[in-house]
Amino acid sequence: MESMDLKTYLPVFIEESKDNIQQMSENLLRLEEDYGDAEVIDEIFRAIHTIKGMSATMGYTQLSNLAHQAENLLDEVRHGRIAVSPAMINGFFKVIDEIEEQLSVLGQTGEPKALDNRRLEEIKAHFAEARRADAGAAGKYRVEIVFSKDCLLRPARALVVLNQLAGVGNILHSDPPQDKLPSLDNLDKLVCHIAAASPQQVHDVLAGGVEIDSYTLEELREEAGQTSAAKPAEPQVNRNISTVRVDTEKLDHLLNLVSELVINKTSLQEAVASFPSLADDVEHLHRLTSELQNIVMNMRMIPLETVFNRFPRMIRDTAKALNKSVHFEIVGADTELDRTIIEDIADPLLHLLRNAVDHGIEPVAIRTSLGKPAAGKIVLRAYQTGNQVVIEVEDDGAGLDLDKIKAKAREMGLWQGQEPDDAEAANFIFAPGFTTSDRVTDLSGRGVGLDVVKKSIEALGGNIEVISNKNAGSTFRISLPLTLAIIQGLSVKCGDEIYVIPLSYIQETEIIYPDSIQMLGQQQIYMLRGQVLPVVFLADLLGFRDYVPPQEMSLVVVHFGERLIGIIVDDLLSQQDIVIKNVSWGQGYFSSFLGSTILGNGRIVLILDINNLLAGVKVREVKHA
Repeated sequence: MESMDLKTYLPVFIEESKDNIQQMSENLLRLEEDYGDAEVIDEIFRAIHTIKGMSATMGYTQLSNLAHQAENLLDEVRHGRIAVSPAMINGFFKVIDEIEEQLSVLGQTGEPKALDNRRLEEIKAHFAEARRADAGAAGKYRVEIVFSKDCLLRPARALVVLNQLAGVGNILHSDPPQDKLPSLDNLDKLVCHIAAASPQQVHDVLAGGVEIDSYTLEELREEAGQTSAAKPAEPQVNRNISTVRVDTEKLDHLLNLVSELVINKTSLQEAVASFPSLADDVEHLHRLTSELQNIVMNMRMIPLETVFNRFPRMIRDTAKALNKSVHFEIVGADTELDRTIIEDIADPLLHLLRNAVDHGIEPVAIRTSLGKPAAGKIVLRAYQTGNQVVIEVEDDGAGLDLDKIKAKAREMGLWQGQEPDDAEAANFIFAPGFTTSDRVTDLSGRGVGLDVVKKSIEALGGNIEVISNKNAGSTFRISLPLTLAIIQGLSVKCGDEIYVIPLSYIQETEIIYPDSIQMLGQQQIYMLRGQVLPVVFLADLLGFRDYVPPQEMSLVVVHFGERLIGIIVDDLLSQQDIVIKNVSWGQGYFSSFLGSTILGNGRIVLILDINNLLAGVKVREVKHA
């Protein structure tokens, strides 16, 4: 096959390879928890074998040879000639890094680049260390250790014993798993499988062990080609679902056509009042258009796992670099979000998760002194509520030091006079250049990160808030619209202008009068069913001059983070499907808008970005039911 023909398969090669290295990364993390998991080893072998074969077919010899080296080492593991070790796993992660870099270059230039010699040397060193560590291992043994009743911290003692055993051999498997020990409250016994040159080395470690009541040591006799007991096969479910890859440009073009159809549908709905005989036909068109719109929008929805699956490896590497113990959990990865939003949410989440490891989770010694489990816990959670998706990054670390934050904020001139409440103080961490770190590292201390995170999320029409309790941890909560293409909106009138408020922000609406607006300190308020609601005029938010409010106005109660705030407009016009068109006429005035849209009568109006619009306004929090 000619090279020109092969180029046509490059996008497929890149996508398939990305899927395989993602599977490898996930399975390596599983293997790190249980070195003897034969099923996981086979999955990694299949993935690297596939990459080797595809690379050879495409003519990428260096990439194929690299995959072949990793495949050979795994084949030795599968046949029981060598044991899995930390050095081996680190080497495989370096292989993944190199393949990812190659795929990135191929995607940009269409041509492979020479492999990174420094990384290749690291890979060779890791693989050589793995073989050296296993050299001379004459047997594999099962060790069962019972700790004495006087041992107060048995999980900690078990970790010490495993580290001592790792000095004379390779730990193939432990029950409980080694990474789970720091989070256990108690432990009766420890069982592990070890590959060692002689049983006497294991005896020497255990015989001199402190707080060990008894132990047993027996040789494991395994059939060739087996490294652990085979796991029962899970029943396969035949779902009979077929899929096809579609170029995203085609999806975008289809969406644009549907958007134009929605605009024309809205025009017809407004015009039908003059032609009653067409009402049924227009209603039928409305139903068909709505169904087509839902199908196209669902085609653009992608599970968040496509982003979330990138993070376990990053958490592992960051925790190791900081010498911290972290248990990472993902919840709700099947929650779906529009493709355009998913593409831009990865970097903000990366910042938040790194901060959780670096700033949130304490070192093991500090956690144990506070009575916490040695391993910190970070949870990445996603769920849908209404027309929004909420993503939370939660940790059980130290929480925010509000006193230190307030002192730094005063030093930077972020506030003067009246001391801010805790919620306001917590939000100072999103200010540009803000950091409380006393030293600059590769991960923190430069004051760059959270302000970029906030701007990125607001550019997507979302908002971010932080909830923190000292020594109990912090939660960063991100709220995002399901889509930025076609939304439900409420058109409102303010002066001579018409604006659209996305329906996902609106709690309720009400007719009010000027004399019902009161002052509480410097804050305008309205009594809504006996509850105090802070309010602000849309005309003031947009800087209208010489604005005179009408005698009868409309109140739109919107969500702003966890609070409710009332926005006062002249009148409510209609609720309808809104096609969002980007506005790129400058970031000054237009930062208060998500974009523009075309109404049924052909008028172009702007769509309000509630988060950005209210962010610059000093609205004192008023508790509501």
